[in-house]
Amino acid sequence: MTSSTTTSSSECHDHDHPGHVCNHAPSSVSESLDEIEFSRSIFAACTAHNVDRVQSILLRQKRGESPAVTRDSAGYTALHYASRTGNMATCTLLLDAGADVDAKTPELGTTALMRAIQQNHLDVAKLLVSYGANLQEQNSSHENVFHILALAIRDQASSRKGVFDESESFLELATWLRNKAKAGHPGRLEALLQVRDVRGQTPAEILDSAGATATTSVALREIFVLPPSSAQQS
Repeated sequence: MTSSTTTSSSECHDHDHPGHVCNHAPSSVSESLDEIEFSRSIFAACTAHNVDRVQSILLRQKRGESPAVTRDSAGYTALHYASRTGNMATCTLLLDAGADVDAKTPELGTTALMRAIQQNHLDVAKLLVSYGANLQEQNSSHENVFHILALAIRDQASSRKGVFDESESFLELATWLRNKAKAGHPGRLEALLQVRDVRGQTPAEILDSAGATATTSVALREIFVLPPSSAQQS
């Protein structure tokens, strides 16, 4: 679905985006037309991992705004879609075509990097950072990439009803993220780990909620621990 000038469209058609609630009943005809429009869009091509289709849409654009930077009715770019699905080839095409690597959605303030981390797509996260994605961006809930990571681990744990073994799949991503945040930027890791979201929680406190730290490995828990010098000062 491409950008719409009506409020109702952005409220109804979320296409897997959280936070958008339908507050009225659109006609079946308009809904069908919207779905048809979306199915032909670059957003649908990204969702379907259709790299050839994405490339075709990008090459076909001659005038006006590039499909690499256009937004759907909820304010998501094609890069948001591609980062969520974890398709490296699609993400690379979009970035090379001028996609804004730090573009935020208007309502939730989500970045492509946040979506990649949420879905545990390490290679995509690395790609986005190599194109300049800012680790210090925050969404509308004042959550940074470490909050997003902690929430993803917690949610994975909750979905397993107390069996947290699958959350260990985040360890490689978490280790890379901590090392990347620390490298070359004195104090950046410490600053990120001490940020409090709108609920007043640090990333470590999010992981503590729901008892997730009770059964996650020491290595995974330590990702969210402040370096010794910072912990002593705070």
